[in-house]
Amino acid sequence: MKTSLLSLTVLITVLVFPFASLAASIAIIESQSFIQGHNMDVIWREIAAGMGHNPVILPQSTLNDTNFFPTTDVLIVSSGVIDLPPNSVNTIELFLRSGKSVYIQSEYMNTYTTNQAFASIVNQNGGFFTWFETVTGTLQPIIVDGCLSQVYNQVISFNDFWYGCEGIGDNTIEKSLWYQNQCIGFLFCPPNDSLGHMITNTDQDWIRDRCCDPLMQNIISHLLLAGESENLSLTLSPIGAPIQIPPAGGSFSYDLTISNTGTVDALFDLWITAAAIAGTEEYNLYFALNLFMAAGVSHTRTAIVQNVPDRLPAGVYNIFAKAGAYPDAVEAEDDFTITKLADADNITDPSMSWAFPTTNFFEADNKISGRYSSSIARGNPQSCTPAIAVSTETDKSFLDTALIVNQLNLQISPNPFNSCTLLKFNLPVSSNISVQIYDVSGRLVETVAEGWQNAGTYEYQYTADHLASGIYFACLTAGSDQSTQKILYLK
Repeated sequence: MKTSLLSLTVLITVLVFPFASLAASIAIIESQSFIQGHNMDVIWREIAAGMGHNPVILPQSTLNDTNFFPTTDVLIVSSGVIDLPPNSVNTIELFLRSGKSVYIQSEYMNTYTTNQAFASIVNQNGGFFTWFETVTGTLQPIIVDGCLSQVYNQVISFNDFWYGCEGIGDNTIEKSLWYQNQCIGFLFCPPNDSLGHMITNTDQDWIRDRCCDPLMQNIISHLLLAGESENLSLTLSPIGAPIQIPPAGGSFSYDLTISNTGTVDALFDLWITAAAIAGTEEYNLYFALNLFMAAGVSHTRTAIVQNVPDRLPAGVYNIFAKAGAYPDAVEAEDDFTITKLADADNITDPSMSWAFPTTNFFEADNKISGRYSSSIARGNPQSCTPAIAVSTETDKSFLDTALIVNQLNLQISPNPFNSCTLLKFNLPVSSNISVQIYDVSGRLVETVAEGWQNAGTYEYQYTADHLASGIYFACLTAGSDQSTQKILYLK
């Protein structure tokens, strides 16, 4: 499950307090004993109560044990500057593992224990995250992205963010708040669906100043609904099977149906690839991210035409369509085969282009919609424009836009390893790159390689004799794209 959203039918059933029938118990860890005037706890209580919930402000000592778990649905740590000792961080992690969700306020320096708690909990529960540097000054506008921009309220942007801290993560991290090209707010969706979700942003002043109550409502809504699940299904129906492509290339057609038979709305990515059955070749045909589909909706796109280049080697290929959280969390998939009969005698398209003949992949009928998300391809978040764009609209029928994402595909072998391993990746375009190793707390261990590299395939041997045995993360950054892999070093 990538994430879950509240069904629109629920949103319109209660007019005065939309969540009165879903009243939840929300524990808010107080924020004012450390610095008088840091009244974020009171503001969170007012927002939650206004939504029909039952919030209560509790002392920081509440995190000394798990006694509050049975009576609490959501935990909010309202101050980003309080000290969170290891036992408090452990309690927060146990709460997340119990299937309930957490908001941790972090702040503009990565040394705050609240920041470190967020990174540590992510890295101990199937994800990867690390903090970068402080982003200084008055940051405005802040662009709200992903599901936090849509659940309960539509929130595109707000002002009055005073300093922040940039971070990066793997595909378990949804990047929710942006200032220019720097991400300063994050949502952790653990790969284990039995865990709750965790949200942080790196400034508390916008809360103190009541700059965006609708976003606070969205945060609470998502934390409460994180345990719900959509039920996606996907069907491919090839037209004219068996499909045989002549040596000079050609095209084929198919129908694609996506359904959400769950009780809550779905937010998901969709990607289509071609992979050789006998070999390792794989080609990206189509990619779209953060698609929104309401509960109970099914939609079919008929007669999709896919070009096949003449340069494609002869052989049998699987055409895969997958929906979920790109690239590893697949919720629904289907496939069929095509056959390229022979190699071309005369290659007229050396680019190996599988380009669609049209960008109109789904009709604009509001059944599938979405917004560009910076979690995979970072363009200009201020206008929500993708790196490869057909439209600059911030909300539209999503599959009108064909996003083709350069897949870095960091590979590590052997893994687990003893002493040394090989880090291999493909660089689709020339770029500044860095290959770095992080520990489970998100601290940088060392840089394996960095600098400008031309497009191509690269290999680096990494020797870890100086490290302790354990789990580490290898992070490849190329321009604004990242690929992260978990590695296990055994002495």
